[in-house]
Amino acid sequence: MLPTTDPSHAGIDAQGILDLLDGAAHLDLHSIALARRGQAVARGWWAPYGPERKHLLYSCSKSITATTVAALVGDGVFSLDDAVLDLLPPAALVGEIAEVWRRVTVRHCLTMTVGHTVDAWPGLMADGGELLRSILADPPDGEPGAVFAYNQVATYLLSRAVSHMTGRMLDEVAMTRVLSRIGIPAIDWERDRAGHPLGFTGARLRTDDLLALTQLWLARGEVDGEQIVPASWFDEATRPALPVPEGASASDWEHGYGHSFWIARHGYRADGAYGQFGIVLPEQQLSIAITSELEAMQEVLDLVWTHLLPAVDRPGSAEADARLAERLATLQLQPLSSSAPAGERRSWATDPASDLDPAYTAVAVSADGATLTFTRAGDEVPIAVGDGAWAESELVADGRYLPVVASGGWTAAGYEAVVRVIETPHSFRIAAGGAGASLTWRQRPLRSVDPLDHAVR
Repeated sequence: MLPTTDPSHAGIDAQGILDLLDGAAHLDLHSIALARRGQAVARGWWAPYGPERKHLLYSCSKSITATTVAALVGDGVFSLDDAVLDLLPPAALVGEIAEVWRRVTVRHCLTMTVGHTVDAWPGLMADGGELLRSILADPPDGEPGAVFAYNQVATYLLSRAVSHMTGRMLDEVAMTRVLSRIGIPAIDWERDRAGHPLGFTGARLRTDDLLALTQLWLARGEVDGEQIVPASWFDEATRPALPVPEGASASDWEHGYGHSFWIARHGYRADGAYGQFGIVLPEQQLSIAITSELEAMQEVLDLVWTHLLPAVDRPGSAEADARLAERLATLQLQPLSSSAPAGERRSWATDPASDLDPAYTAVAVSADGATLTFTRAGDEVPIAVGDGAWAESELVADGRYLPVVASGGWTAAGYEAVVRVIETPHSFRIAAGGAGASLTWRQRPLRSVDPLDHAVR
């Protein structure tokens, strides 16, 4: 964890951070951490989220993969201009491979300029074959280096290249070569069916870990006098790989894409779906980590630009620092509670319109409302539910263990609960009454609508 100081000592008026929190009060933020010049000035978690919880970072994973690749380039393991085909296991390079693939380099993969004009990933995980063979059977329809398309295949190829060239999985290399050297104790990573980390998504880190990594990017790869990643890499990585159309844009997704970083109106960032951010602001010497569950990602960035940036180098005060510390210590997401007397044990069939996996066919609630039991693929899977509080437990099935936190209670219409898949951005709601139970994701997960598919142990 980075050393800490008060905002005013770091040249930040804490009122700007308080204004940011006020502006975000209607959003489902999970954590926020800010550092200036290598010192953490604010760290907060909305209960039930907390500092020791890892959090699925979605496409921030791409920036972790890219940083690992950059370190290996600095070690001479391969170069940015090597053909990625030369770095993959020969056993996967069978059958006819289109010539265009031989022009795809590591740099093209980092910059999402492989040549595909749309994401080539959808459907690959379901086809049952060796993923590399399936990828290589679908050649880019454009010229590598000439067209940008946000493309999961590009980063997956890097994951497999790292594995083949080092003899170790991407997460192991990331840990030993980068993460452990900045004080990060562990990373979890979602994998393909053969056990390879996906690279483009699936990385889980604590908020403090994401802040330490964001600080490493701000410091151009240096920590405590040690150059972990070549400083020169950041010159290329943090500028658009392709020309950006002229004209200012209010969207922070229209300022170009570097080497697996988005360029923004201010600085650059790693970002992941539903509001996972590692924001780097070199001009202000700020690093920012945010986790959340929301669609309005631009709104979060706008709040940072509107409230935080003007507070940098603005006189602060000990009083404002104290108000911020108190606010950060009491952040919470309001749990549900009963609004009607406890009933008897009840069960409901799942409404066919529910958007959880169809394997969840029924829901039962104990008389005291403290235990919610799903029927999943014929098996009973119970979790704990707090009434007016968040109860921790695990969703356990098929040899998988998924931490969850839930609150809920009896209502005049039946029973209602919210289940937070606490190591991901996601939550789902159960509304049971009458003849059925509706199970609805707040923000639908990108990879699978079965919560257990997001278990990493």
